[in-house]
Amino acid sequence: MRLQLVGGAYQGRSTNAEPEDCINLFYEKGSDQQSEGTLTNVPGCIEFAELPTGEVRGMRAFGSYLYVVKSSNLYRVDELGNYVDLGIVSSTTGIVSMSDNGIKNGEQISIADGKELKVFTRSTGVITTVASENTSLVAFLDGYTVFPQDNSGQFWWTATYDSTTIDPLDFATAEGKPDNIISIIADRRELWLLGEETTEVWYNSGSAGTFTRFHTGFNHMGCAARHSVARLDNGIVWLGKNDKGKGVVTISYDYKPKILTAEHPQVTYQIAQYAKIDDAFGYVYQHEGHEFYVLTFPTENVTWVYDAATKQWHKRAHAINSTFPNRERYNCYAFAFGKHLVGDYDNGKIYELNSNYFTMDGEIIPNIRTTRGHRDKDEERIRVRKVQVTGEEGMGGEVGLEYSKDGGHTFSNEIRKSFGLVGKYSARAIWRKLGEGRDWVFRITRREDAKTIYTGLTAKEHGEP
Repeated sequence: MRLQLVGGAYQGRSTNAEPEDCINLFYEKGSDQQSEGTLTNVPGCIEFAELPTGEVRGMRAFGSYLYVVKSSNLYRVDELGNYVDLGIVSSTTGIVSMSDNGIKNGEQISIADGKELKVFTRSTGVITTVASENTSLVAFLDGYTVFPQDNSGQFWWTATYDSTTIDPLDFATAEGKPDNIISIIADRRELWLLGEETTEVWYNSGSAGTFTRFHTGFNHMGCAARHSVARLDNGIVWLGKNDKGKGVVTISYDYKPKILTAEHPQVTYQIAQYAKIDDAFGYVYQHEGHEFYVLTFPTENVTWVYDAATKQWHKRAHAINSTFPNRERYNCYAFAFGKHLVGDYDNGKIYELNSNYFTMDGEIIPNIRTTRGHRDKDEERIRVRKVQVTGEEGMGGEVGLEYSKDGGHTFSNEIRKSFGLVGKYSARAIWRKLGEGRDWVFRITRREDAKTIYTGLTAKEHGEP
């Protein structure tokens, strides 16, 4: 009997109904209808650069360098991981927003950290504090650096290709509904203004830098977390909020927002249990045919990931302070030097993500799959005499099995089996004589510096051949 192994992290209100979990494994579709696909371990990482200890708050690839805000300072990092301290930006903690105005005309990087806008000019090496209101977001559009004023409905724009110069009359107000602007993002030469309960889309309507609201670009879905906004799958994705509720992951194609968890309400249910969500932050990266939206809730120590290629959700986790699962350590992302780079939330390190690595800078990344429940249609007890997990064996190490007979409320001790010594591709991980129960759930765990690919899970009941 083949059990449902592949899937996502869909634990619901009761494990009796929905016990599924999926940590540090993502689903990859099979090549034909005969295959249910695979579960594959998420990429590991190695150290790319080590800045002085502290929170890596934001990164921006610009020209031949990576620019990094770490604690209170801005750094320039080259392709070998060497760094130069460029000066102080002012604040010391929290995610920052960064943009640039181009190598050819601008040569400037703008940094929004919740205080006045900071602008680093490459030609002079000077960080300028712009005479602006406090702002936490910055974007670039049609030559203008655009930023909202925190705790208001106003947004401002600078002179063309000069982010240090602001005309006191160059501002506008999102007035579709009088709610404060929570976040902004520039996409396809349009400026999205995400408020507390609504979203408006504006565009540059004149050579003098006049911004105008797009007449069909208004909708009743606002933003619950300013740093959750990102571009995904030719759309805009964010953690949504409106006058009916909050905490729904939302995506908008052509100004029509929809709930990204509509097919998997268990994800929204779990987010609804969190005490704090306004500090959530997200980033998007492409990995070997998959485009992932990575959404971390730092107060709750949880990281969720949506895969645009398969429409499935999974979780990612690292061990932090000897606690696993925890949030992933990565605080921000940039694609630079042909590498996927992520910054650590605490120790000043920048890592390179790569599927050829199976640890987090040398630390084991456990992966866990908890299956759906398996019950007899008449609720009779089932005696299981053998369980076998299949995949790419011969990668070395072990795989552990725990089983539950009460719908995932309690589990047995973990029983570990070899997943095949390196090169022993015919090996099988088999567990025998598990007893009988009415509501079976299986949990498979692997803690190895080695590849993990699962293709299936089978069980033999008493009496089956």
